[in-house]
Amino acid sequence: YGIMGIDFRLESGEGRITVQRCALARRYSELTCKVMSAVDEGVLRGINPRLGMRFTEFLTAGADRCEAKVLMEVNG
Repeated sequence: YGIMGIDFRLESGEGRITVQRCALARRYSELTCKVMSAVDEGVLRGINPRLGMRFTEFLTAGADRCEAKVLMEVNG
């Protein structure tokens, strides 16, 4: 991600990913960013089918960062 100008931090204790800087945000529309974020979510699920990730904030929507929550599904 660094080569694409994406600077992110994973806070594993909270299951949160924060993107402070993204060179792509200047070129992407909000919709394009949401589609690409869904691709990232799919990659994570491909690594571990019990993991899920949902972005709640987007730089392209005017937020000061992108933020996603990573969750582990628990089978009852």
